[in-house]
Amino acid sequence: MQSLLVRKEPRDAGDAPVTVRLPWLGRPLDQVFSTEVESQEGRNATLTASTATFDTMSRYKEKPWEYLTSEEYLEKYGERPVWADYRRNHKGGIPPQKTRKTCIRGGKVCGNPCPICRDQKLGLHHQNVKLLEQFISPYTGEILHPTRTGVCMKQQKKLTEVIGKARDFGTWGMTGYRCETLTIDPSLLRPVQH
Repeated sequence: MQSLLVRKEPRDAGDAPVTVRLPWLGRPLDQVFSTEVESQEGRNATLTASTATFDTMSRYKEKPWEYLTSEEYLEKYGERPVWADYRRNHKGGIPPQKTRKTCIRGGKVCGNPCPICRDQKLGLHHQNVKLLEQFISPYTGEILHPTRTGVCMKQQKKLTEVIGKARDFGTWGMTGYRCETLTIDPSLLRPVQH
């Protein structure tokens, strides 16, 4: 069994350093931990520091469309769609015909999660039009197939519902997807020679 070693430096020259073994948690730690007994002011400062990162997550959870304009998003994805650089590992030379049912099973994220499941700040919401546009074909206005985007079936179903909701609420503009008929001037065509 693996364990995590935490080393506490001595306060005075006479104290010996203390090493504490913690069982390996199998996931990254989300909170700030300290082995020292702190005063009330120090504890409040530590709690404020740990809730500051939580407030950032909750802000994007309440308003996910703000994440797409943030510097963090532009650094991570640039101008490309979130699914552009996604590649799922699979066994053999032929990729699977369907994407997986879900990326999160029993509260644990599987290996190579889909583009929506791997970034928790990407929230599917009917007002998050910038994100929804990435999953719609610019030529036909139809939702892209999950094998092209790599989205799991659970998120694809949610994506379809959210896009329908955006169209119902009017946050999704349907302009630019009409197919116009092509008219050709017959005088410009060459006559067929027999």
